[in-house]
Amino acid sequence: MRALLPRPDHLTRAAGEYGTPAAVTAEAARSALDSSIQVTTVATTSRGRPAILADKAQAAPIAAAVKDAVAYGRADIAASADLRP
Repeated sequence: MRALLPRPDHLTRAAGEYGTPAAVTAEAARSALDSSIQVTTVATTSRGRPAILADKAQAAPIAAAVKDAVAYGRADIAASADLRP
């Protein structure tokens, strides 16, 4: 968590490689998510794009969502392993 959250540059760089914020938003609006993929939405108080997480209170919901997603993925993998012959 500590390595990922303070350094969102990899996300902004990826978005920058795609194009303008308007192009990214338009593409996202046209795209449909696979319903089998778990999606977690976390709102921030930041008005900027990307959101600037300036303190622990702002980062806490993001960290919790990432931890929950990792736990979900691990549980899914464990359940799949239990089904193997």
